Amino acid sequence: MSNNVRNILILLLVALVVVAVPGLGILTSLVWLILSIAFIVVVAWVLYGLWKRHRSEISYLSGWRRQLFFGGASVALLTLVATPFFWRQGGVLVLVWLILLGGSTYAAFRAFSADRDYF
Repeated sequence: MSNNVRNILILLLVALVVVAVPGLGILTSLVWLILSIAFIVVVAWVLYGLWKRHRSEISYLSGWRRQLFFGGASVALLTLVATPFFWRQGGVLVLVWLILLGGSTYAAFRAFSADRDYF
């Protein structure tokens, strides 16, 4: 049996246990909530580390590029925080979530990399 088949069978077994055993739905909700909070904290920590490492370069950005950089980073972080809302509603809001996250990340990246070419 290959590793992929074994891993899929393990996932199916775990899913069966979660569905079949009463009371595990609450436990999985709690675990999911803790993992979601941990993910947001880790993203904020990584962004803080990137800002700390590149703060002198960020301070040399021109005025509108600095605003674009911080605006894009802020919208990306707020979009990540609001992920459950977008995904719970489904449909078009999932597309809006993808556009917000992709657009804000691209804006922050372009604002930083455009001025960085001159260093």
